[in-house]
Amino acid sequence: MLSLMSKDAPRELRAAVLAMRTADKDIRRDVNTRTRTEFNSVWRDEIAGRSRLPQDRIVLAQGARIAGGNPPTFVAGSGKRVKGHGGGLVPTRDWPGWEYGAGPKVVTYTRRPRRGRTHQVTRNVTAGRPRRTPGGRVLGPAARAVLPRVASYWVQSVIRAWLDAAETRS
Repeated sequence: MLSLMSKDAPRELRAAVLAMRTADKDIRRDVNTRTRTEFNSVWRDEIAGRSRLPQDRIVLAQGARIAGGNPPTFVAGSGKRVKGHGGGLVPTRDWPGWEYGAGPKVVTYTRRPRRGRTHQVTRNVTAGRPRRTPGGRVLGPAARAVLPRVASYWVQSVIRAWLDAAETRS
């Protein structure tokens, strides 16, 4: 799950976070609704556009949405059911392996077939995963592309909601 951290943000975003903390319930609901309706489809389309493997769509695009909050949160890979043919892929458990990949991990173990003697087997246990990518393959680049737009729109929505509330009260 990716989210905005207000402590690392520019002053404008920190000011909007503080304004949202003091806002009443109607203002917060209005800002969260605006953000979700405007950017849920943008976030989903960005993830779908960057998904190259079928497993990316199965694991990472599952449950992709923007959760309203102070500040909003990017959510992806949030399904809890087993996905894919043959079973075994659970988005909440397996999304880091598909997003960041894995380096080669060679394991040697002792195997004993039904008939026969024991013997040593060497296998690459990460052979089915994408190669290691520290910045991410799908969600990281998608978040970097969408984040400035979402942050800007969110700050504008906070300001607009406060102005609308001030106009209705006066």
